[in-house]
Amino acid sequence: MGGVPKLDADLMGRPLIIHTLLAFEKAPSVTGVVLTVPEDRMGDWTVERLHREGAGKVTAVVAGGGTRQESVAAALERVPSDAPLVLVHDGARPLVTAALIEAACSIPEGFEGVVAAMPLTDTVKKVAQGEVQSTPDRSTLVAVQTPQCFRGEAIRNAHRLACESSFTATDDSSLVERAGGRVAIIEGSRDNFKVTWPEDIEKARLVLESRRGEDQ
Repeated sequence: MGGVPKLDADLMGRPLIIHTLLAFEKAPSVTGVVLTVPEDRMGDWTVERLHREGAGKVTAVVAGGGTRQESVAAALERVPSDAPLVLVHDGARPLVTAALIEAACSIPEGFEGVVAAMPLTDTVKKVAQGEVQSTPDRSTLVAVQTPQCFRGEAIRNAHRLACESSFTATDDSSLVERAGGRVAIIEGSRDNFKVTWPEDIEKARLVLESRRGEDQ
């Protein structure tokens, strides 16, 4: 991002993270939000500031850890212990909609979680030391997004077990799966991409402009 922190990246005159949080403001199932930020940014992203920006559901801002997993674990400490569901979302996905958030909150009976995902359009190769080892059937593969929603007890137990065994994963559904939980898939959105490169800001702006007047 050219040295600009993603949280602060200007997106139509507002910090990127505000667009992300406003989607959760519109989701009826969401009763509170815990935002994780780098430790050295705690003074910049206060609850009071976020409320002024329209993110009134934010109840706490916590310092993240060295990994995504550590950051989520830190945020879980501030989530009410009796919360029946816990959503995890990448702050750098500002185009998430309230509709997708609500869909993720509908966990089927017999499952511990739901993740948004999209079918793969590219062929995937398994490689080792620069050599192709195999070509998985892409019809059985998906690209996982956030939001991911879990039953409160399941996500807390999954993080506890991972911590006890020093296991690290790149997303929370992997931890729940490892703990024996079943995770269902719902359809994500092509627009729900993670802002990674400077040009992604322009792509996000175009999507937001196309949504003007729509109820998200």
